[in-house]
Amino acid sequence: MSASRSRAPGGLRRLHPISEAAVGKQSWTRATTTAIVFVHGLGADPNRTWKNGDTCWITDFLPDDLGERGLGSSVQLFTFDYDSYWLRNADSTSLRVTADSLALELTRGEVRQYNLVLVGHSYGGLVVKKALVINVNKLKSRVKGVFFLGTPHKGTKFVRFGTATAKLMAPFDSDLEIMRPLAVDNMDLDDLEKDFHEEFVHTPRRYFFETRKTRRYLYIRELVVSQQSATFGARRTEAIALDTDHQGLNKFPSRDNNYQKFVRELFAVLQGPGDTAKSLIDTLTNPSPSHQNVNPPEVADETQPGHWLVPFTDNPDFVGRTSILDEMKQQLGHSQKSVTHRARPRVSLFGLGGVGKTQVALAYVHWLRRTYPEMSVFWVHAGTSGRFRQGYIEIARLCSIPGCSDPNANMLRLVKDWLEKKHLGRWLMVVDNADDTHVFFPAQEGGDVELETGDNLADYLPDCQHGSILITSRNKQAALKLIKGHPPIQVDRMGDDEACQLLLTKLKDSPDFADKAVMLSSRLEHLPLALSQAAAFIQENSITISKYLELLDKDDQTFLNLLSRNFEAVGRDSQTPHAVTATWVLSFELVQQQHPLAGDFLSVMSLVDRQGIPRSFISDFYTGRNQPSQMGEDIELETSLGVLKAFSFVTEQEDGSLNMHRLVQLVTQKWLTQKGMMEAVTEKALEAVASGFPNWEYETRDVCNKYIPHACAVLSMASPELMSDTKARTHRTLASSFYTLGRYGEAGRHCLKALDMYKATVGEESLETLACMSNMANAQAMQGRYKQSTEMLERVAEGRGRLLGEEHPLTLSCTARLAHYLHRLGERERPQEVLLQVLEVQKRVLGDTHADTLETMRNLAVGYLELDPPSLGEAEKLMRMVLEAQKKRFGEVSPKIIITIGLLANICQKQNRFGEADLLLVKAVEASLSIFGKEHPETLRHQGNLAISYIHQGRLDEAEKLMSSVLEASMVLGTENEHYAYSLSIMASVYWAQGKHEDAVRLNHECLSTQQRVYDPDYWEIRETEKKLDKWESFLTRNKEEASLARNKGEASLARSKEEAYLTQRKGKRRFRVFRSIRG
Repeated sequence: MSASRSRAPGGLRRLHPISEAAVGKQSWTRATTTAIVFVHGLGADPNRTWKNGDTCWITDFLPDDLGERGLGSSVQLFTFDYDSYWLRNADSTSLRVTADSLALELTRGEVRQYNLVLVGHSYGGLVVKKALVINVNKLKSRVKGVFFLGTPHKGTKFVRFGTATAKLMAPFDSDLEIMRPLAVDNMDLDDLEKDFHEEFVHTPRRYFFETRKTRRYLYIRELVVSQQSATFGARRTEAIALDTDHQGLNKFPSRDNNYQKFVRELFAVLQGPGDTAKSLIDTLTNPSPSHQNVNPPEVADETQPGHWLVPFTDNPDFVGRTSILDEMKQQLGHSQKSVTHRARPRVSLFGLGGVGKTQVALAYVHWLRRTYPEMSVFWVHAGTSGRFRQGYIEIARLCSIPGCSDPNANMLRLVKDWLEKKHLGRWLMVVDNADDTHVFFPAQEGGDVELETGDNLADYLPDCQHGSILITSRNKQAALKLIKGHPPIQVDRMGDDEACQLLLTKLKDSPDFADKAVMLSSRLEHLPLALSQAAAFIQENSITISKYLELLDKDDQTFLNLLSRNFEAVGRDSQTPHAVTATWVLSFELVQQQHPLAGDFLSVMSLVDRQGIPRSFISDFYTGRNQPSQMGEDIELETSLGVLKAFSFVTEQEDGSLNMHRLVQLVTQKWLTQKGMMEAVTEKALEAVASGFPNWEYETRDVCNKYIPHACAVLSMASPELMSDTKARTHRTLASSFYTLGRYGEAGRHCLKALDMYKATVGEESLETLACMSNMANAQAMQGRYKQSTEMLERVAEGRGRLLGEEHPLTLSCTARLAHYLHRLGERERPQEVLLQVLEVQKRVLGDTHADTLETMRNLAVGYLELDPPSLGEAEKLMRMVLEAQKKRFGEVSPKIIITIGLLANICQKQNRFGEADLLLVKAVEASLSIFGKEHPETLRHQGNLAISYIHQGRLDEAEKLMSSVLEASMVLGTENEHYAYSLSIMASVYWAQGKHEDAVRLNHECLSTQQRVYDPDYWEIRETEKKLDKWESFLTRNKEEASLARNKGEASLARSKEEAYLTQRKGKRRFRVFRSIRG
């Protein structure tokens, strides 16, 4: 509802013909003349309401189109203008007053002689209805049709914003009365509809409604007039969707699809019910050639229609694709813009099977027939050489080409030569489904097609100035060859609006269409064939869209079964599969047959995550095939990937990674299963992942992160019964990556699966099994299960000692970690002795600066902190030695150095050197954020220790703020781990220091509960938390008792004070009486 101000003269205003003289030259009579009256909406500027920019479709397009259809001499165009401004300085009016004015205008002057077609936009539609009801006796017989453009027959929610604004502007003379009828479910509107329907039920009516939302405020969008309100009272065939918002319903910028829908209905009403069906069909067109200004190079006799050999009728449900159709007109020389450009003799549409290439071509040729009836149009199927040949034979027979009856004639050559002769005039040939390059270029591709002359089939495609060829293909490479290198036009999935329009043509009566249509189109990835298939199933089984979505979501198998059902569709060849899955399977098999390596790539890619597939994964798979290359590895790899991109099975991203559509992936998996290839392909995919997946290091972290989702996807596809070394290695590598990322629960689960496989395949005493047990122990330890971890490491140390020897590096590192975990269980002296012994051997065997040696030294330093009393000096000295050695070996920043810096800061804190500790911890936090990320346990640990430092320095607000973010980040990893418990403990300490004692106790209880779920029952940290909790609760209890005692003492003291005051008062009164008696 606009509020622009323009005081145009009220009443009827003639737009066509403009002059009175022009009117006088025509024989205007009531019997032959119709006045089309356009009535604008609320708050509109009468001078601009029908314009889009400087284009007014009523005067710029409609008169010419009326003339082209022989209606120019029998139609006059008027607007009815009225003052609908309501915001300020408004003239008070109402729907009744405006309708009275319109009814009066229609029954006086020259217009009273004419038949009427009334067009009302928005509020203007209500004015039209009211005017007709008011003066029904004089108007009913003259009304040929009524058109409503987004009229709120049941009101609109948008009026609440206008009403609120009008109330605010009341001091400035806003007009609230004019908007009262627009309230949702207004009883007056219901009564108006009943009266209108009763009198005009047999009058042709059209109800156009918007499908795009209008921005109401910032990013909030909604329909100004809902479909239910705009089509209230309409029959099913009278409700028509326009691809625009509310303001665009009366502002057509060009002869676009919306304009064509409107004039199609308008011309049908003007021509009346007596016209033939063909005449009505001819009106459903785009503008005639005179409006396109086409200047073809060769034109046949326009009085003779061209040949029409198209096997499909026009698809009434075709929607959208405007930009593609415009591009086709431009390239083929059939549009106004292409006049100055040389038309291309061949144009191709390419895209994924089921995306609607044939439907676009079909819509184009039917438009071409209506617009240029003198042009000949031919349709040839090109799925096989036999079908292509049959198409040419049909052309020769039906067009009676000289020589077609000769059994020895070369039909391909005969048709080609005939089409290239100029006397035929302009023509267009559609070569549909030209997917197989071998069909057209067998000599180049090594195909087995035999032609009469031994030439390529492509040689028989005609090439001349007066003819054009439109090719549809799933294969971009085939399309490029056939159009000789020119860029083909890609037909991609539909947009949201187009997909909903398509569903609207089929499912508009579904009760949940408005709520679920967008969800359905999104779930089916806006693929036209899948949407049509879904609509057919919904209609056939009389179910709702919601029910269909439930079936889709049940599981992948049900999803695929739904996509595998056949259905009937307009414009789809009987020999071409109608189901989505069957359509793609044909392409899969074509690729597998002609490009085996591309087929292998497609197979393994269907088992990994469909997004961000690394090029290195494909390279690793290619290398692992161990087959010699005929053209060079790089060329063969790129060529095979090019085939998959050409068929639109995969798309390449800017970083070189590849994406695969979900539906394509699911159908490929089903195809592999049906072919019995799934197990073999899964093993290949596992091998490629296992060989390409590096161990997680600081330098390889990006590659590892990219591989994780793909490794998980392949493992999920592998059969549970599959026990192979490749599968076990993949689980083990994943476990290591998850461990380094701080996702210890997932690391443990993958370790367990790998461990079971290694035990089954290589036995319990193998090095692989022991390595997996070692990883499992680390994952258990990081989740606080140190007892289980130490038991497992003892078995690993014993096994490695037997297999590798006591002084092997793996044995020594395992023993050192075992001692460290014993520290965590509360043991003090024995672990230190073990660490000293291991360190001595490591220095001798590995050297002083080996990574294992430095890690043992660091664990030894931590052990000094655990002694009673702690040896802080020894711990710090040893830790600084480790830090300096690590910097020389690993550089300034590495995961190992970050851990050492954090432990050194901990030593400083124990010595009350909080300033120095702060500097170290800030450095550790910054490095952790850079390397691990904000949600990694290592980062959270350093931030928690920094908060402890803040507590000791009295910086409590900073500590609380820091721990709030730490707790929020730690919850991403879950609440069942020691890091979450540690964060709760520190936050509880912050609250206690702030005097929020009850909050502190509450958090400590939560911390204890988490520890009891996570740790072993007798773990020492549980005991420490219990001690702290007892201490705090005792403190609170004492405080409450002291407060109660103080309160009781205070009450007793108050009572004594009152008693003393009373006694003093009594004593004073006695003295006064004695004094009076003495004086008396």
